[in-house]
Amino acid sequence: MFCRYCGTEIKADAIFCTKCGKRQQPIAEQGNGVAAASAPARAPAKPKKVIQPQDISPKTRLSVALLAFFLGASGVHRIYIGKLETGIVQAAILHFCIIFIMRNVIMYEHYTDIIAFLLLVAVHLWALVDAILVLVGKFKDENGKYILTWKK
Repeated sequence: MFCRYCGTEIKADAIFCTKCGKRQQPIAEQGNGVAAASAPARAPAKPKKVIQPQDISPKTRLSVALLAFFLGASGVHRIYIGKLETGIVQAAILHFCIIFIMRNVIMYEHYTDIIAFLLLVAVHLWALVDAILVLVGKFKDENGKYILTWKK
């Protein structure tokens, strides 16, 4: 018998390869009598978490999605759902970038615009990811409750 991963010859009853150390899968018998290596074993699938009514936030998904999409970079959607700290961080980054870019435009110092521009892109990507998470129902409020209801 040969190792499925590195090709080294190993004993027929070996559990692990002596060269690469990988676990060997048992040989399964097919209906026609030809032995074939079985597919690698997969970890058992995690059972899906059932969301209980007490795990659903009173905030509506539509309002959070609209705030995240249109005003997301300013952190308004995070402040609305109660994540005050990260909302303030988003707002501070956005305002820092705007002030920094405006200062550089006024002072004609364009060599430092790249830092502010990269931060501006980062905060907008953060808001876009938040909007996508809201739309797919994976966004949580400050209490860890899912924001799932579209209307009240």
